[in-house]
Amino acid sequence: MFALSGCTETTSSTLIEMELTEHYDTSDPFIHEKLFYVDEDINVLELNVSFQMEGESGVLEIIQNETKQVAWSDTWDGDVDETTFTVSLDAIEKEYVIRFTGTKIKYAKIVITSENNLVKEREKPLKPDRD
Repeated sequence: MFALSGCTETTSSTLIEMELTEHYDTSDPFIHEKLFYVDEDINVLELNVSFQMEGESGVLEIIQNETKQVAWSDTWDGDVDETTFTVSLDAIEKEYVIRFTGTKIKYAKIVITSENNLVKEREKPLKPDRD
C-alpha cells in the first residue's frame, strides 16, 4: 500500500510518501511510480529523501517525464535501515517521475520532501496540447 501526503510541516512539505509491503504487487520485480511537477523552472532543486527497505534489491530514480531522461538514480542491495540524504537536481522544469523498482520486497518506505513551494505532487501525467 502507499500513502500520499500534501500537508505542510514547519520545515518542509511532503511531496511523496510510498509505503509498500510484500502484498503490494505479486510481480517481481515490481515498479511503483509517482509524479511531481514544478510551477516554474528551478535552477537547483534539493529534495530530502528518507529511505528504508527490507528485501533483495531496490532502485530509486527521478526521471524527467517528457524526455524519459534519468535525472538521478541510486541502487540498494539487501536490507537498508532508515537512511536520509539530499538529492540535488539541476535545471528542473515541467514534470518528473519518482520510480521505485523492487525485487523480493517485504517492506519499503520512501518519503521525499522539499522546502521549495514551487514543487507539487501530481496524480496524473500532464497531457500534451493538441491542435
